[in-house]
Amino acid sequence: MNSSADVEEKPQDPKSSPALPEDWRPRLHRYVCQYLDDAGAEDVVQESAIRLEKEKNPVRHPLAWLHRTARNLALNEIRRHRHTVPFDESVRADNDDPSTRPDQRLEHLERLERLESLLAGLGDRERELLRLKFEEGASYKEMGKRMKLSASNVGFILCRTLQQLHAEAQNEGGSQ
Repeated sequence: MNSSADVEEKPQDPKSSPALPEDWRPRLHRYVCQYLDDAGAEDVVQESAIRLEKEKNPVRHPLAWLHRTARNLALNEIRRHRHTVPFDESVRADNDDPSTRPDQRLEHLERLERLESLLAGLGDRERELLRLKFEEGASYKEMGKRMKLSASNVGFILCRTLQQLHAEAQNEGGSQ
C-alpha cells in the first residue's frame, strides 16, 4: 500500500486535474465500479480527487481517504436513484412485454390516467418540483435555486405533495 510520502515523491501530471498518482486512479475506478456503472464511477473518482485536493487538513493516508470518500459518494448516488424508475421505462416495460396480458395492460393504462388526473389537481409549484425531481433527478438544493426556495422547504413540499398524492390515490381505490 502506498503511504502519504508516495504522494509527494511521485511527479504530478500537469495535464490531469486534479493530480493523483497514476496507479491510483485505475485502482479507485475499479473499486467504485463495484457500486456504479463505468460513467458513474469515473464521475465519483473525479469528485473524490477534487475533494482530496481541496481538503484543508493534512490527509495522513490519502489512498484510504480516497477510497472512503469514493465509496460514500457512490452510495449517495445509489440512494439518490434507488426508488425512481424513469416514467417512460416503466410504461415501456408494462406495454412492450409480450407476456403482459391485455387485462394487465388495461389496468396499467387506468393507473396512468389516474396519476395524470391526480397530477393535474396539483399546483404549478408542486408539479414543477415533481418534474425536477423525477424527470431531471435534481437535488433539493438545485430545485431550491431554480424555484427560489430553501432546500429544506423543497423537501417539505415534496414530502407533503407525495403524501397527498398517495392519500388521494388510496381514496380513489388505487394502490399507489
